Amino acid sequence: MDDLIEKLAEALGIKAVRGSVHDVLDRFRLAAILTEPDRVIRVTGDEPLIDPEVVDYLIEKHTNSSCEYTTNQIERTYPRGLDVEVIELSALEKCWHLTADRDDHEHVTTYIRDHQELFKIQNIKAKPNHARPKWRLCLDTKEDYKAISAIYDNLYNGKAISLTEVIVFLDNHPEIIALNNMVEQSRVRGRVY
Repeated sequence: MDDLIEKLAEALGIKAVRGSVHDVLDRFRLAAILTEPDRVIRVTGDEPLIDPEVVDYLIEKHTNSSCEYTTNQIERTYPRGLDVEVIELSALEKCWHLTADRDDHEHVTTYIRDHQELFKIQNIKAKPNHARPKWRLCLDTKEDYKAISAIYDNLYNGKAISLTEVIVFLDNHPEIIALNNMVEQSRVRGRVY
């Protein structure tokens, strides 16, 4: 599968970086060496409803601060599945140098969140009309797939679906959010992130 993704990226003119399957932090470092960014924006592939406006909002909050790490997941107010992280490259490199912990290398930013005394961090809360912290809009289980599919079947029209559209739809169709509201999020070192 990795070979296919790399070939597709090449065909689209996108640089692909490969590394250890289990060391995601090192893959981020390798990609940063190749591209030399000042900061990294992290969203994950199991978030098919990520809203570009939420991403832009967190980037704006980060760039107008002196923080090394900005996220919306420390105190969860957005639905799970709209997680965004903005990380200064220097903070990412600091993590890579300071931790050899397998979980930290697999989950990329757990070290930052677990060692807030070492980093300047901010958590961005959802605007009140977007606050739905108990909702699951990520794709980890069959139940999540059923809920996400129902949302896409009803709202997708060839462009990104906004969080506002999802909220209006699910507020009117609570049976869809009930499809996966019993799913428990996986834990890392006994904690849910």
